[in-house]
Amino acid sequence: MTPSFTHHYMRNLLQFLEPNQIACQKFSSKGGEIALLRLRGDVRRKVLRQLTETYTSQGDFVRNGGTIAPSAMMSLIAGGGGALGASALFANSLFIATANPATLMSIGSGVGSAVMGTAGIVGQAPFIAAGAAIMPVVAPLVAFQAISTIMVLSEIKALSAKLDEMKRTINRLIERNEASYVGDLISADNRIGEIETDFSSCNKFTPSMATRLALIEDRVNPVFERFQYLYQSKPISPGTKMDDLHFKQYDAYLTIEASILDLRIDILRLKLAAQEDIGTAVNARERLLQKVSTYGQLWTYISRDPKQVEIAASELKNAADNLSGWDRKMPSWLGGKRGEVKTAEQSARSMKTLAKKQEVHLVDKLADAQSLASAITQQRPPKLETEANLIYWRDELGEHSFYTKDLQIAGV
Repeated sequence: MTPSFTHHYMRNLLQFLEPNQIACQKFSSKGGEIALLRLRGDVRRKVLRQLTETYTSQGDFVRNGGTIAPSAMMSLIAGGGGALGASALFANSLFIATANPATLMSIGSGVGSAVMGTAGIVGQAPFIAAGAAIMPVVAPLVAFQAISTIMVLSEIKALSAKLDEMKRTINRLIERNEASYVGDLISADNRIGEIETDFSSCNKFTPSMATRLALIEDRVNPVFERFQYLYQSKPISPGTKMDDLHFKQYDAYLTIEASILDLRIDILRLKLAAQEDIGTAVNARERLLQKVSTYGQLWTYISRDPKQVEIAASELKNAADNLSGWDRKMPSWLGGKRGEVKTAEQSARSMKTLAKKQEVHLVDKLADAQSLASAITQQRPPKLETEANLIYWRDELGEHSFYTKDLQIAGV
């Protein structure tokens, strides 16, 4: 036998002689607990087989999730000490980090466990304590930063989908005014959709996708600032003309449209930052949360427009009703204000009709968006539940680092 063949044969033999086990180390911080699990033996081979099959069928190792910078997992592995931190054993190890409460409660030395995949149980192995006992050690900050970032990405999926639904409704309401700006938004919407589709296909950003995202961002932000300024520069009062109210309504629609696109861009930015560096992802996450909160306030303000228009209409009608009988009935050439009263009453009716249309087309959708935005910005401890288990391994092709819900650890 040639030396290379002998080496390959011995390596495979040693892999099959490895103990089938999941070594565990818990980490804790003020944000909660994380468990780092090191899979070896048969359970590791079966998990890698599923990942490889996924790669073969769809071109990526995970179906649900994305690529994440390996720094978080490396900090946990280095902090685990003992068997978990032995760099010489990387080639025969697969690491999973989880903060799933069910998994954390199940971990115990000698307790059985199962790795659940997309089609059921992938493999089983006993939990083995990394060291004398599974006593929590202080978790590296970067690990909890990664968990918080992934939690936001998971939570915000529902918000993104709801906003996109609202956007389609708004598109139907946009008229042919200011076609160049509307064209910019429609173009940006299409290009963002392409990047979102590309990301969902490969669960990572390519250099081309990052460049395209930057170009889209430069187009959307000025349009948002324009229509937000125009919207806020038109107060609603009894003296506001109908043309101005229609323009304010139009500016409100375009402000919402641009803010939705801006949020979708920032969500993609967060995914890109998570892939490249957790430190920048933390900043991106905070900017995104702040923007969701800011836009939530803006949407709430816009949602009050129909009521403000109704109030202005009522004040206009009341002002006309409170005139004397002479003013109300006599023409201007007799010192009356009959023409002004009719104009005011017609304006009040038109304003109330506009307010009803605004409620139909705007308020319900904005209420949904606001409630979801509020849910995203609630402060709560980060938890890896369904979307955010971290997974890391090395092989002949290099190192692989993902967040995914394809693999879950369950006690048996």
